[in-house]
Amino acid sequence: MKSIRLLCLIFLVAAQASSANPDTAKAEKTKKPRQTIAHSIVSPEYQRQRLPNGQWEEQTYALAIGKMLDPTDRDQSLEALSVSEMAEILANALHRQNFIPESNPDNTDLMIVVNWGKTIPYHDGFKQTALDGITNSFNEINAIEIEPESAGSVTLGSSESVSELEMTLAIQSMAERARRQANDYNAQLLGFAPQLSQYYFDDPLGGPQRLVMDDLIGEIEMDRYFVILQAYDFKKLVENKEKDILWITRFSMRAKGRKFDEELENMARAASQFFGTETKRLKRGLLPGEIKMGELEVVETMEAEEN
Repeated sequence: MKSIRLLCLIFLVAAQASSANPDTAKAEKTKKPRQTIAHSIVSPEYQRQRLPNGQWEEQTYALAIGKMLDPTDRDQSLEALSVSEMAEILANALHRQNFIPESNPDNTDLMIVVNWGKTIPYHDGFKQTALDGITNSFNEINAIEIEPESAGSVTLGSSESVSELEMTLAIQSMAERARRQANDYNAQLLGFAPQLSQYYFDDPLGGPQRLVMDDLIGEIEMDRYFVILQAYDFKKLVENKEKDILWITRFSMRAKGRKFDEELENMARAASQFFGTETKRLKRGLLPGEIKMGELEVVETMEAEEN
């Protein structure tokens, strides 16, 4: 089995107010944050209590950098952030839900693995070619040709036209399957799969439900930046090599006209309220709030290899 190397970073965060970066503040004035969509699932084994002040009880974690996915190999913004920069952004967002970086493995509750990337939307050029072929075939089949030699007799197209129609129908069927497969794959990455499968099962024909499904598929078929946070039981993973996933949070936003390195902070802030909590359905229209955090310092690094 192919091994995956993860860089495990241990951090120390000072929970104190810090002034905003002037460059960041300037960028926020010129470009409004784009809405984020999030989805989170939690294992039945994962239990976390709220404190009397309403905050979640503190849990410690180590952060592991997983994989970056860019099917185009052309989006440089996905690799523009250094490991430390990405880790600091995520640590600030995690701190909002009282997840605290821990430097001592003996006191660490979670291993949080981050994977990120960009989806490739379904390209309908192949499908459009098939539709054009169907239109041409129907035009030929429906063309009524009067035979000059025998008055009153007509022919309705040729056998070649029928064969062409059969071929273009087959191409359209292939295009629909390709579209469905691409959408299903992206839905899994983005956390849209449960809601999408519900609409597939219900098969809405019209009305508001159909509009909701069309909107959902429209979101899936846009290129989107995404982040996936997977929280494992630290001790089981490190000591026993058991991959006991406790929660997974996925969040994304439309990528067109944006850059991942400039949007990660906004995305993480917007989705942070659902880190480690069950959402059941997609949470849409999320915007970042204010956050006050101190500087994050890397105090130790270590490498771990998973099989």
